[in-house]
Amino acid sequence: MPTSGNPSLAPHSMLLQLPNELLGLVMRSSSTPDLLSLCLTSRLMYGIASRALYRIVCISNEGQLGLFIESVKSGLTYSQLSPFPLYLKAFIIQKHHLKLSEKLSPALDSLLPEFHNLQHLDLVLSDGGAHFTHMLAHANFPRLEVFRYCPQSENASFLAPFLNRHPTIAHIFLSDIHRDSLRHLDPVCLPNLRTYTGCRNYISALVGGCESVRQLAVYDISVYAIPALGALPALHTVVLLSLLGVDVPPIVEAIATHAPHIRNLSFQRIKESAPYAGFSQDDVEQIARSLERFPDLAELEFPAPEEDESVEIDTTQDPETVKSWSQACRSLRSISLNGKCWLIK
Repeated sequence: MPTSGNPSLAPHSMLLQLPNELLGLVMRSSSTPDLLSLCLTSRLMYGIASRALYRIVCISNEGQLGLFIESVKSGLTYSQLSPFPLYLKAFIIQKHHLKLSEKLSPALDSLLPEFHNLQHLDLVLSDGGAHFTHMLAHANFPRLEVFRYCPQSENASFLAPFLNRHPTIAHIFLSDIHRDSLRHLDPVCLPNLRTYTGCRNYISALVGGCESVRQLAVYDISVYAIPALGALPALHTVVLLSLLGVDVPPIVEAIATHAPHIRNLSFQRIKESAPYAGFSQDDVEQIARSLERFPDLAELEFPAPEEDESVEIDTTQDPETVKSWSQACRSLRSISLNGKCWLIK
């Protein structure tokens, strides 16, 4: 890449003859030090490199967050050319156990609405002290596509209106980390929503206004939450994430009753979840009866036992189990059971 320290030679640089759009694509793959160097070469390079440099902000600790807040506030105070509000597309808190101080939490809350071009906003924190009430009440991100958050009872009245102001949201994650978390969510209308991951308590809020949902990943589902799945006509994938362990046969039966149109059904375990004990013969037969009611189910997945678990799983009957289930549901193309994937012809 030819460069020159002589400003009079800058117009003749091959780099400056390339279209700005092409330069922007190249800079998105450049390292941070390279982008910082480009910012120092010319006003043109600063304008293009800034977009890539400040496009994504990932926070791993309080020190980084403090510097970020200080930098943005300084730019807003002393210059109308601060790059963050213009170019920031994604703000992500990478460490969910991060505990925000009483000073940083409200500072970030008041600052987030300034980033009007955000497309990805990840605010999942196990610290119950970070509510982001101001942001929920006042922010408007016209291009927001991904939203990750931990609902809390303190700002229950603000969450549904915030979501309804952002019909562009396509992927949403609502965690249930806090003991005092929100137990009910008012109805939301997200016509572009494709995937929902999170607590079972909020599924009913999707009914009626989120008919384009194609995938649900739900923590500790219960048979009482499953009827809502039938009101999601585009739903084709259901992933059930277990923290406490679930009684699988009644869950499969309930899904067969209320959402037989799905194509993929997966039971997955989460770290430190209850031990997996496999299926009894009665379980196998009950699941087979339920599978008969799925006309288009293609993939069925059950969790594999952990290597260090004390419970020993008998897998000698797995071939017969797979045969029974595949005969019950002729549309099945694969069954994952006890760590092995069976392809069905």
